[in-house]
This record gives sequence, C-alpha cells and structure tokens, in this order.
Amino acid sequence: MSGLRAEICTDPAAFERLGTEWDDLLDRSSSRSVFLSWGWLHAWWTQFSASRELRLILVRDSADRLVGVAPLLLGREGILGSLRVIRFLGTEAVSSDYLDFIADASIEREVVAAIWEALASSASGWDWIRLTDLRDDSLVLGQARALAANQGFASDLVRGQTCPYLALPATRDGYWKALKIGMRNNVRRKVRQLEAVGAVFEKTEAAADLPAALEEFYRIHALRWRSKGLTGNFHDPRVRAFHTQVASRLAPRGRMRLYWLRAGGKSLAVIYALEYKGILSNYQTGFDPTSPDPTVPVAKYSPGVVLIARCLEDAIDRKSTEFDFLRGPEPYKFEWTRTYRPTFELTLVGPGNATARARFWALLAERRSRVAIKRLLGRAPAAR
Repeated sequence: MSGLRAEICTDPAAFERLGTEWDDLLDRSSSRSVFLSWGWLHAWWTQFSASRELRLILVRDSADRLVGVAPLLLGREGILGSLRVIRFLGTEAVSSDYLDFIADASIEREVVAAIWEALASSASGWDWIRLTDLRDDSLVLGQARALAANQGFASDLVRGQTCPYLALPATRDGYWKALKIGMRNNVRRKVRQLEAVGAVFEKTEAAADLPAALEEFYRIHALRWRSKGLTGNFHDPRVRAFHTQVASRLAPRGRMRLYWLRAGGKSLAVIYALEYKGILSNYQTGFDPTSPDPTVPVAKYSPGVVLIARCLEDAIDRKSTEFDFLRGPEPYKFEWTRTYRPTFELTLVGPGNATARARFWALLAERRSRVAIKRLLGRAPAAR
C-alpha cells in the first residue's frame, strides 16, 4: 500500500495527545493485548521513564489516519551506560505481557515494513534493539525479524516467560464439566465451606470507585507478603501511582476491575483483572493469610481457589473466550489448565556498528559457555 509515512516521535506532549487515536488503532489491530493500550503504556512512561528518551514510531496513511505504532524508547545499559538500547515501553517496574508493534489488521505487512524502515534508518542513534515479552505470533517475530535478517542484522532469540491460560467454554455448565473430577469436587467443597461462613463474591469496576478499592487491594496483597518478611509488588509509591492512573483510563472502557471474596465485612481474597477483546487476564492476586474462622486453618477454605472459580463464571457470563493467568509457572495455575504460551526476547544488532556487534557476539559466547558448564554439571537440560 502506497502513501504510508513513518515518523519517530520524541515529544512526550505529543504522546499524551495520542490516546483516542492509539486505542482506536489497537481496536482495529489483530492484537488482543491490553498491555498495548495507550492508557497502560502512557501511564508507564509518566511514572518510570526517568532518563530514557521517547522513540515512538508512528505510521500514518495518506488520509493522516494512524495505522501503526511501535511503542519504543531509548535507554542506556551496560558498563557506565555505554550501550544505547531500543526497548519497548512498559518493560520495567510493572509486568507487561505480550508487547509488540501495533498495526491496522488490513495492512499489517505494509505497516510493519514502514516501522522497520524507520527504525533501521535511525540506526546511527542506537547500538542494540532488545524487545521483550513477545508472543511467538507477534508482528516483531513474524515479520520484522525477517526484515532485519535481510538487511544483515545479527539476532538472538531467547525464551522469556511462561504464561498459562485457559480457553473458556460458552456456558458455566461446560466450564464445570471441563474440570477434572477431583478438581471440580474440591472447588465445590471449598465454595460451600466459604459460603457457610457468609462469603460473598463482589466486583469493583466503576472508575470512581477504583482508587479506594486499589488501596484496599494493596493492603490485602501486602498481608501475605509481610507474613513472609517481604514487601510485595506495590510498596513503591510510583507503582501505586501507575495503577491509579491506569484505572482512570482503562476502567471507563471496561478494561479493568477488581474481584473480591468477602465475609462479614472482611476482604478474604482479591484479583486485579484486566479485560480486552474477550480475554480476562489475572494481573495480580492477594488474600488474607488469616482464616475467616479462627478455629479452622485458612488452607481448608482456600479463598484464592474459590475466587478464581467465581471469576471464571463471571468471565463466561461476559462472553469472554479466555482466562489468562499471565506470566509465571506457579503450581496453582496448572491446577486449572495445562495450556500455556511462552514469551521471547529478541536482540538485534545492525551490520554497520562494529563495536556493538563485537559486544553482542561476546555476550552470546559467554552465555553459551555458562550453559555448557551447567550442562556438564548436570544442571541444565540438553538443547532441543
């Protein structure tokens, strides 16, 4: 398709003005990642950009309609910040799964080609490209990687996170039947036990209610971590400010809510959920490590299990097609599902930067040596 033009945006004020255009494009794209929404990534930039420089690549058609975005930044890494590295927005401080380029689904190839050309043409201004949290069906791996190889870029692809997920049936009955009989009986027993002490399932989804609800979520989340002598994920004020900002932007579009299990006015468990294009994602959980009945161990009640069960029912009622547990191979996730998707990290180095390429090959050689040593010691699996 002719008439596409790409520009590199370095102006944070221009980024702030892109909200409606950006999210309209995401809706038209084939991506189903809520972590690519403007509200998520701009809030990240606001709170965590520090000394980094914005490097958004914006692609517009002949009618000036936004048809592509590469949500990138430039930072420094390595000894004394000697490497200039292009990365995605959203890759530090908070977990952002499934990052990628964004392209109008009707002209994906043309848009990705325009993004890549803009990125490659600016190679004098950076040393490496390191893109993380990529699905194997991402535009970066499916298209941009081949364009880079054709231009002589060196590349390295490594496995990142494990993200379990559960495909949802159309009905609650189908969901219960799909559970293994032992799991089904266990969940129903725990539901009855908690209902017997007055437990109720609730949701918070109105934007006006979420700031106060998030404060309660932070408290509950911290309880379990404090019982282990740890601080948890939300002790940093910038992280809390980020999520408050995200709530103000995602909640009005129905993309964020908190699910609760409560009894006698006490919060037993909470799930911070994100929803987009039929996928309900379990971003973070928390539960009170004390029992709703002091005479009964909390393990007998398992409020987290019960809350997930109720969330799955709600997701089915909302016609969601998938429940995504997101990153991390925690055992409790695999009690619900055996399916998962990996993410990947791709590093690219251009052909004209001899110093960067030398450091790149040295890094790869060092990593391969470590793997070989571990394999000899019996601590690493053989390559497949």
